[in-house]
Amino acid sequence: MPKATSTSKPKSKLEDVKMVAPYQGVDSQSRLSIKKYIIALGIVIVGVWLWKNRSLFVVATVNNRIITRSQLNKMLVSRYGEQTLSSLISQKIVEDEVAKHHINIAQEKIAARVDELKKSLPKDVTFEQALSSQGTSLKELEAQIKLQLAVEQILNEKITIDDSAIDKYVKDNQKYLTASTAAEKREEAKEAIRRQKFEEELGKWLTEIQSKAKIVKLLNS
Repeated sequence: MPKATSTSKPKSKLEDVKMVAPYQGVDSQSRLSIKKYIIALGIVIVGVWLWKNRSLFVVATVNNRIITRSQLNKMLVSRYGEQTLSSLISQKIVEDEVAKHHINIAQEKIAARVDELKKSLPKDVTFEQALSSQGTSLKELEAQIKLQLAVEQILNEKITIDDSAIDKYVKDNQKYLTASTAAEKREEAKEAIRRQKFEEELGKWLTEIQSKAKIVKLLNS
């Protein structure tokens, strides 16, 4: 009789591979020691991170009593939150409106405005001290100036000043003008009128764009 052939499948090579347990060959006491070491190392790492970043949670200590950042933020929000939030909202609205006009402000104009600010400072105050006192940086200041110049460009297009308005201003404010020649007095008067009209247009413009904006306040939610 012919020999019966085996129907079993050949053994896979993978079946010959034995899985090695993480702590194979290590007794239970050693395993416990390793786990304790890992936990201790984790605690040390967390402790070091908390110490290096302690200002994220504690802003000051007084006679060994801590003042937390949460306490500080709560007081600041309760006293100045609404006013600050309104300023931030207005800034975002203005930024969005300026973006619609695709205005490009040259860096030279921004630098010139920065130089004007530097020249206006008292002799005993440096530019860096002025920035620090306002809690801002040069980069942030330049961004503010860029936005301001863009708004001026938008609104100046709406301002018109005729000769009769200049003549009247010179006549009514003769003793307040600092220029010496008649031509210089007219330029000084024109600039004063422009500033006045700009403030008026700015108020109307801000009211208009704010009325169109979708604003949701969640400060007191």
